[in-house]
Amino acid sequence: MFALKNKMINRHAFEEGSISYGKESWSNYANLILDEEAIVNIGATADINTTNRNLKIKIEIYYTGSQNLSTNKLNVALLQSNIQAPQSNYTNANEEDYLENGNYLHNHVLRHLITGQWGEEITSIDEGSLIELEYNYIIEEDYNDIVVN
Repeated sequence: MFALKNKMINRHAFEEGSISYGKESWSNYANLILDEEAIVNIGATADINTTNRNLKIKIEIYYTGSQNLSTNKLNVALLQSNIQAPQSNYTNANEEDYLENGNYLHNHVLRHLITGQWGEEITSIDEGSLIELEYNYIIEEDYNDIVVN
């Protein structure tokens, strides 16, 4: 397991045997990814019905080029931010996110993997392919006793 201070960049292995890199590498590796040609365009919209907590996600995937793979994976996740909750034993915490009430302001917390742990397999990946997907998920009222706003 890697240290919490390391992050993945586009799930890409820049170094043999690793996809997790420290802050000092992020800028260089991110720029390498940004220089690559994008052969797929992905557009997404999400609407929430606050009465029944239904999250409706629509995704369009359009392939502008070809690749040497037979499938791709699409991962869709539900995140929650602005959660006030305790935080302890974390040496890299942002001091500015500690609140006057003693809690910590948590952001980008994974709540659910809409497409499952490994994502949805996309098989129509040839240049010119257009894929339209729709997902529905009922957002819980709370996660671990933290109310969803």
